[in-house]
Amino acid sequence: MEISVIIPLFNAEKYIQQCLYSLLNQTIINNIEILVIDDHGTDKSVEIVNYIRNNHELGFHILVYETPNNSGAWAARNLGISKAKGKWIAFVDADDWCEVSMYESLLRNAELDNADFAFCYAQKEFANGKIKKLSQPIIPNGRVSKDTRKLLLTSGVAYFWTGLYKKEFLIENNILFPKGKFSEDSYFWWHVVSCCKSISFVNELGYHYRIQQNSVSNIPDPDKHSKKQSMYNSLITMLKINNLYDDYKEELDYLYIKKGLLIPILIYTINSPSFESNIVHSMISDSQKIGISLCNSYLQNDYKSKILLSLSKYTPKLLRFVLHLIVKKDPF
Repeated sequence: MEISVIIPLFNAEKYIQQCLYSLLNQTIINNIEILVIDDHGTDKSVEIVNYIRNNHELGFHILVYETPNNSGAWAARNLGISKAKGKWIAFVDADDWCEVSMYESLLRNAELDNADFAFCYAQKEFANGKIKKLSQPIIPNGRVSKDTRKLLLTSGVAYFWTGLYKKEFLIENNILFPKGKFSEDSYFWWHVVSCCKSISFVNELGYHYRIQQNSVSNIPDPDKHSKKQSMYNSLITMLKINNLYDDYKEELDYLYIKKGLLIPILIYTINSPSFESNIVHSMISDSQKIGISLCNSYLQNDYKSKILLSLSKYTPKLLRFVLHLIVKKDPF
């Protein structure tokens, strides 16, 4: 098998059939194994998978494993990596689906560019039928230059499920999903971006990302803001330990400010029924404790982030007032 596609499965009975058929219909299905990792949901998802596996003419491409207990998508994906026999690894969420030529295009370009990973475009699919193409910067293929890595760190987005990752590359760099419910996929993606030596970007739509209000990441959690910041704290610490931080400190600090500080602050400010300014100040202080500099050159040209950070530092109650005027629900 050239490609191992890993699907964490948890309460996806409405969508898993469409997901699996989009993979069984891949133009290079003979080179693909589909690893479904049962994470012990309470619906009939596993029964549907086993029915397709036993009755579809290509069902033998589907392999089913299970986590020891309900552990989360991060654990299911890591188990899939350990079981994968393919040279390349991909990840699909059980409620999403792929274009039938996605993996042929990714594989062809990855091998052409001798890439550590290849990725393509995706689009969001809303319940009301609306769609939104997800943007990524267009980057040169092949050997990763310093400018390319800087562009990805400052302008890229962690749509990790659009990627095809060389298994040998993941193992050599000890790239796995960390334990957590929030931003564990971002941790994985930015670890990949920080380590890769060669990239292939495929300028095609390949992946369809379904937006669900009842997804695991959208279930209310009063500690969502602190868990997200903690995950980015872990990312920065890991990159420092592996000597991947200093050469890109300015870019990684900017990434942290946007994703690991401002988004958690906004989540807390929007969601907390008992808002306290000192919590916001504590989050800013925590970022500085791990060495993040808030005097960042990229921030000077990002006026939105610059204003949000200034409000967070000096007038968090005003930030809360403004957000409650313009934001009706947590968009993160």
